[in-house]
Amino acid sequence: MIFSYARGPFLEFLRNLTPQILLLSIAIIMGAKLDITKFDLSNTWSTMLFITVIGTFFAAAIANMFMFIEGSCRSIEEIDEKSKRLQSDGIKGVAHIKELGVQLFKKSKVLFFEVAVVMLIVQVGFLAVTISSIQAATNLYIVIHGGK
Repeated sequence: MIFSYARGPFLEFLRNLTPQILLLSIAIIMGAKLDITKFDLSNTWSTMLFITVIGTFFAAAIANMFMFIEGSCRSIEEIDEKSKRLQSDGIKGVAHIKELGVQLFKKSKVLFFEVAVVMLIVQVGFLAVTISSIQAATNLYIVIHGGK
């Protein structure tokens, strides 16, 4: 699947991991000095900026995952038609993905398990982004603050 008709969505997914690493690294560095255990108005702008960046990271990660899954399923004509019908009916997000999974399982169990492997790749990609971001943020923090 990844080496045939889903090459484009797979490569696009991999390209979109880099901005996610950058966003999460920035959020980790910004959040390192925040004390969220107490309410302090002097922290308001820093906290708001941190929440904005972390929210942008999660939005980008979720969008990237859904684009990859939908792009992989779109290359199967019957599933693509079902996807368009669902979208025109207003069914989106997790319910949309779930219904596409049911349709794919009915059509071909082999393709369903290939998509399951794709989902595993997505999760591994997300984990790699998280680990890379933590390492990058830690290294930058050490360089900026001299190991303190």
